[in-house]
Parts: sequence; structure tokens; C-alpha cells
Amino acid sequence: MGINVINLSKKIKSQYILKNISFHVQDREILGIIGNNGAGKSTLLKILATLSNFEGQINIDDKQLNTNSIQLKKEIGFHIETTPFYPYLTGYEFLSIVLKYKQIPKDTTFLDKKWPLNMNEHKHKKIKTYSQGMIQKLGILAATIGNYKIVLLDEPHNSLDPSSILELRSYIQKIRENGSIVIISSHSLDEISKLCDTVLMLNNGEIKEIISNEEGVDLELRLYN
Repeated sequence: MGINVINLSKKIKSQYILKNISFHVQDREILGIIGNNGAGKSTLLKILATLSNFEGQINIDDKQLNTNSIQLKKEIGFHIETTPFYPYLTGYEFLSIVLKYKQIPKDTTFLDKKWPLNMNEHKHKKIKTYSQGMIQKLGILAATIGNYKIVLLDEPHNSLDPSSILELRSYIQKIRENGSIVIISSHSLDEISKLCDTVLMLNNGEIKEIISNEEGVDLELRLYN
């Protein structure tokens, strides 16, 4: 069970952005994706979020994923690149719209409870007053407010201060404990090493290595050798 990616490729015109990617993610696993700029990290997450066509095969619990997988789309929450916000809405109003769009009952979420990531005191403030870090956290909350099987987070540590990074680490671990697969792309080797069970290293659209992130593994040494 989980996610099984088989010979996945993505080509734009004549250039391959991803080429023959294959890997497996188990249930309740946190997978980290690292690589240089242009390695294909965001493209891979967009494909897993059903936002982009691809060659190859992706199965989620033996169900085949593609851009028309309506039922599977409901099981995937994602924050990839920039989430579109409406600055004159409050954070609460924005997440209410997200829930309505995704047809998720409010009483199954944290909307009317204490918000994670220290965002509770800001939920009734206009988004236009938010700092960049608060906007980043709102995007993460939008990606995780449903009880999703899969959560995809693209560079979630961007714009976060050290205390917020610690909050995010704890929050992601709770999401996993609640039964989700979490896939994160990041440039922060330190955070990847602290959070992830497995690390997928991408280089020029191909898998350089898949590492079980056990104690004592030097990710920096493995990445640059």
C-alpha cells in the first residue's frame, strides 16, 4: 500500500524535466525530496498533486493516478509554490472557502478549534496584514485542513523563523501520526534529516539516490559526492 511511482517522466517540448523516476512511499512515511534548483522537485510534486500530465504510472493503494482521478484528488492536500490568497479576506474566511471547495465538513477540521502553527490569534485578521511567514503558514494549513491520505509540501520552511520551523516540524510529525503520507521538498538538509524517514535525491530530473534516513547518515556528504 502507499504510493508506487513507476518509470515516471515529464517532457516539455523536447526536454525531459523528469526521466524514468521510480520509488515507493509507504503509509505513514515522511519522504524528503532534495536536489539543486531545476532538479525537478516542484515538477514531481505537481504531478503527484494531479496538476500536471506525465508519462509512466503512479498508483495510490493500487488505484491509478492521473489528472482525471477525481476521487483520488480528494485524498491529496498540497501547498506547491505560491498558494493564491485573497488579501481582503481573513485567514478564517479563506480556509472556509477552501473547505467549501473541497467539500470537507467544518466539524471534521480545526477551523473552529485552536489553529496549529501558532496561527490561532491571527485567524480573524485580514490576510493583507500577514507577514510572509504567516502567509506561508496559512498555505500549509490550507494544504492540511482535510484528513488527507497524502500531504505534499513544497519548500514549507521558506520565510519561517526558527521557532516556526520547530512548530512546523512537530505539526508534520502529528500529520504522519494521524495516518497521512507526507512528501516534502526542501533545500534545508538539516530539517530533512530531522523530519524524514526516507530521502530521495534528484539531479537533473533523475534519481541520484534513495536513502533510508537512519541515525548517522550524512546527507550532505551523500548529496555532494
